[in-house]
Amino acid sequence: MGESRALLLGVSSFSSPLRAGEEPPTGVDAWHPLEFVETVLPQLEQSLRGLGYDVDCHRDPDVHTMRTAVGTSLGTARIVCAVTHGATDSLGDPTRVDAVPSCSTIGFGTNVSEWVSTAQTMRQPTLFLLDLCRSGRAARLPFLLHHAGRDTYAWVIAAAASEEDAYDGRFSTAVAEVFEEMARTGLGTSKTRAYIAFSVVARRIRQRVEAMPGIPQTVVATALDQGLDDPLLPFFPNLRYEPDPLESVRESIQASIRPFMDDLLYERGRDAEHFIDRVGTHFAGRRAQLREVADWLDADASPGLMVVTGSPGVGKSALLSAVVCSAHPRLVEAVPHVRMRLKAQEPSSCPPVISRMAAVHARQRSLPEVVAAIADQLWLGKPADGWSAEALVDAITDLAERPVIVLDALDEAVDSTAIAEQLLAPLARATYGERKSRTGPVCRLLIGMRPWDNLHALHQLAQREGALIDLDRVDEGDLRADLTAHLASRLEDLKGYQAGTARRVRNTLAAAVATRLIHDAADTPFGAFLVATVFVRSVETLPAAKTAEQALDLAASVPTNLPDLLELDLTSRANPGAVRAVLTAVAHAQGDGMPTEVTSELVSLFHDNAVQDLQALTAANTMSWFGPAGRVHAGS
Repeated sequence: MGESRALLLGVSSFSSPLRAGEEPPTGVDAWHPLEFVETVLPQLEQSLRGLGYDVDCHRDPDVHTMRTAVGTSLGTARIVCAVTHGATDSLGDPTRVDAVPSCSTIGFGTNVSEWVSTAQTMRQPTLFLLDLCRSGRAARLPFLLHHAGRDTYAWVIAAAASEEDAYDGRFSTAVAEVFEEMARTGLGTSKTRAYIAFSVVARRIRQRVEAMPGIPQTVVATALDQGLDDPLLPFFPNLRYEPDPLESVRESIQASIRPFMDDLLYERGRDAEHFIDRVGTHFAGRRAQLREVADWLDADASPGLMVVTGSPGVGKSALLSAVVCSAHPRLVEAVPHVRMRLKAQEPSSCPPVISRMAAVHARQRSLPEVVAAIADQLWLGKPADGWSAEALVDAITDLAERPVIVLDALDEAVDSTAIAEQLLAPLARATYGERKSRTGPVCRLLIGMRPWDNLHALHQLAQREGALIDLDRVDEGDLRADLTAHLASRLEDLKGYQAGTARRVRNTLAAAVATRLIHDAADTPFGAFLVATVFVRSVETLPAAKTAEQALDLAASVPTNLPDLLELDLTSRANPGAVRAVLTAVAHAQGDGMPTEVTSELVSLFHDNAVQDLQALTAANTMSWFGPAGRVHAGS
């Protein structure tokens, strides 16, 4: 298949479909010229070429040319783009919309909905960009709604809803602008991702159209099941992509469990680095807590609920991610070295491999999304009336094998209270009841969450059953040993501390920093490992300590309050001015945050060359500013 081919059809002038002297029958329209096509077509062609596409552009095709071009392109082109009038039959097929050719003759070969249906049957990913009136019909075909992103090959972004008109080429202008921005910045996508997500691009196009003056029109895109993350689609190449040997493995993992792998294997999971960093070398404990989880999973008589809690940055996600990556059969297969290292650290702290396991990272997920993700991973058949929390509990109760469900970042979910009260609490209390073949809880439920008031009932339930792990209350000796080992391992990777002669200095520095974090920062609202990670990154930018005395002086600079920690983090980054400009801009945002293109405009008020620096920062994904919607959040 021609992975970088695009078909572009644009019609600006229309002849009459009637022969001279004929009377027009009812329903035959005279189509007025679309002068804007002459402007937007070159913009679209240039923006597609900027993304690396070879563009087959047809200006003012008649019905035969359009039919041939589309027929040849389906199955061989990634993108099909049409800019013309959209014709519909109010008394006929409500799903049909025709792209009007220059001869004004519609019929065989002009039905856009047929193009989409044909692309689906050819099972080659194809994107349709439709700047036609009422083109939303092609994005709402019954089979697309049925698939809702699962096994979907034909994808649509349409200029207007099913009964709306499209005006003045706004959609095409927005598409060209978004594609040009995509080529420059990657729309905030990490450089480790080869393609930009469909939903990010569709949302950005819709936002651009909505911001334009004139009669409103609604951009419509192919529906995606709420329980799914964006599938990996090849339409929008990330030109800043740098191949990563782990990324191909990551993309093969189900979307809802990727964050557990990310926390252990990627730098953005900074609170997890005390287990394993990007190359898997920095091990430093939580042996007692891992052993407690492993024992809980092994014992048939264990309570159904275990909760891991503690302040931000204390290592909740690291602990749960270590469990999931070493116990989930798919992750054990994908990243076997995690389990191998846990077994090397201490065999009794390595959990068993669990054949039926669901792991869901709840950050920014709603109750329906969490329910769907658990059901999908446990291979449960969908009820006729769809999934609900109650239906999921019933389905899990009917399983012959007791599953393990791990849910992290409950406090960061869209509605953590609803998830806790409607799903997790009923699951935690569910038992096999009077069933003769089984007794006890219907599942093992492991939850990671901060100790917020709205989640107190789960906290109390786990505490009553003796299955509460509070990482703010671990043994001081264990914590000191873990922190010291982690810091020493991290320091050994820094150029100034690698030599054998630097061993005494780095060990002194590691021990002194661990002591300060345990005693002087004991009452801070964030975890010691988080501070340790930020501190080591800052040390890399400073001259290396040469003596034990210098090491002790350096250790005394470790921040023990949040403002000092933020300042240390900012000053140790590659573009601190741009970072501060972004933080200043988003301090004014509320609710869902601020679109990145708005941020790009505002930061220039606070920092010279801020736009260029912001583009570099977002492409490198050096801070977790960007949520799934490509928006910058003040609280990230």
